[in-house]
Amino acid sequence: DMEKISTGFQNLDRLIGGFFFGQLIVLTGERGYGKSTLGSQFMTYAVEQNCTVFYYSGELMDWFVQDWFDKQIAGSDYINCLESNLGYKNYVVNGDKLQQIHSWYDDRVFLFDNAILQGEETGTLLETVRTAIKQYGCRVIMLDNLMTAIEDTLDSDLYRQQSNFVRELAEMAKAYEVLIFLVVHPRKAGLTRFSNDDVMGSSNITNLADVILRYTKPSRSEDDPEPRPDRVLQVTKNRLNGRID
Repeated sequence: DMEKISTGFQNLDRLIGGFFFGQLIVLTGERGYGKSTLGSQFMTYAVEQNCTVFYYSGELMDWFVQDWFDKQIAGSDYINCLESNLGYKNYVVNGDKLQQIHSWYDDRVFLFDNAILQGEETGTLLETVRTAIKQYGCRVIMLDNLMTAIEDTLDSDLYRQQSNFVRELAEMAKAYEVLIFLVVHPRKAGLTRFSNDDVMGSSNITNLADVILRYTKPSRSEDDPEPRPDRVLQVTKNRLNGRID
């Protein structure tokens, strides 16, 4: 009877049962492998299931995140490729479909303008998340990523800041019965064997998480001719039913 939403992927739903409200989900993976794209995809599935979402990106401007979101919703059938005379390709959503998409999620997607964090206090983001939940009814939260979400100063204990920040997120998820995703980088690239201790930052991050998802490339043998385009999604922690894969 626990309230949940589908992950959007049948095999993942079968393994973990879906994403349950009150959970803190940590999404990790090496830079450039597509974990932000996967996180955005999870958000589109949440909107499709009538959830209002809040999206924070510390690296991308809000208009870029929205464009990304629009293209994932549109799908390849409604995206045009425009090629310049220099051979550069740019992909855009069909104009009539773009208006339809914006009308569809207009009151259900809130994007954080990361420019306002400059010069503000460390607690601003947490306060904004709490406002998004209480005032705007956001039930699914995406924070991409931990290193940009907190302020690192020379006189601060970064691990303690991280631990306190993630603890507040975990408490917020349970207190308001919302679903919170937190993107965290791994400690180093090229890991052939991964454990939850390889998540960058305080060890308390993985202790506080209910689910840990790792998005990575499949391992390659020396005789593989070309890099493979596919990805592997690993469930390395699942507090609710213990099933990992």
